[in-house]
Amino acid sequence: MRPVAGALALAALLLPLASAGQESMTSHRVSGVVLRPDGQPASGAKVVVVANDSMSEPVYTDEHGAFSLDSWPIGDTLVHASDHGRSARVSSSARPEAGLSLTLVEPGTIQGEVRLPKRAHADDLQGYIGPAGVSALLPGVWWGPKPKFKGNRFTIENVPAGDVQVFVGSEKLKLAGQSKVRVEPGRVSTVSIDVQRAESRVHGLVLSATTHKAIPRYQAFLLLPDGSPEAWYLPGPEFSFVARTAGDRVLLFTAPGYKSKRVSVHLEDGQSSDIGQVLLETTPPR
Repeated sequence: MRPVAGALALAALLLPLASAGQESMTSHRVSGVVLRPDGQPASGAKVVVVANDSMSEPVYTDEHGAFSLDSWPIGDTLVHASDHGRSARVSSSARPEAGLSLTLVEPGTIQGEVRLPKRAHADDLQGYIGPAGVSALLPGVWWGPKPKFKGNRFTIENVPAGDVQVFVGSEKLKLAGQSKVRVEPGRVSTVSIDVQRAESRVHGLVLSATTHKAIPRYQAFLLLPDGSPEAWYLPGPEFSFVARTAGDRVLLFTAPGYKSKRVSVHLEDGQSSDIGQVLLETTPPR
């Protein structure tokens, strides 16, 4: 019986090592340093990490500009840093062996014009912005300041540098449009956006699956079949989208500390679809 007992004891010792090895193969630590535009460490900068539709709770850099988050899935990862209006983001598709380096840059400004259909007025226009090319990697990273409208013209200040998507429209008037804009640090970018009649609508309510209460910082996306965004919604807790055409869509919901959720919907021309409650589950601590 002693050889059997010895084998069991050996197995008991090896199991934790095997589990640790398996975890190291599926997850990694995301770490790096955030620098100011002058190259000096950015102390107190906020850093979030996004992977597989999940976003970390924010962490803040130390006096050396360093940050670290443990146990993030290996694969496409996006790191976003911000501090006093400056921002930087970088993608990593593997385990960053030497850590990441992000240099903050000044925000820019967008000035634009909304081109309306005939007999449509500029009343009740609204807008919002987010990173361009939203995919499974990007939702939840940041949402920018809202446009300030004067008639059919708008200005958006303090926009993070890089490619952004500008959404404009009016649920009351059933109008929707969007455009991609390249924002340069410290400069003004211009854009003209055509809005069209949006005849289909989908709405619902986002709650925590644990408490059944509203989630304060969630984001919702209405995605086209190719994964590109048709609309982006900021917290309600009720959400409502208007779509320019009927057909299949995917609703994507994401929030810090919660598992993201995708819901497939089919929009009928001229109809309103109520999908009821969307419950988001909390993510385990990392």
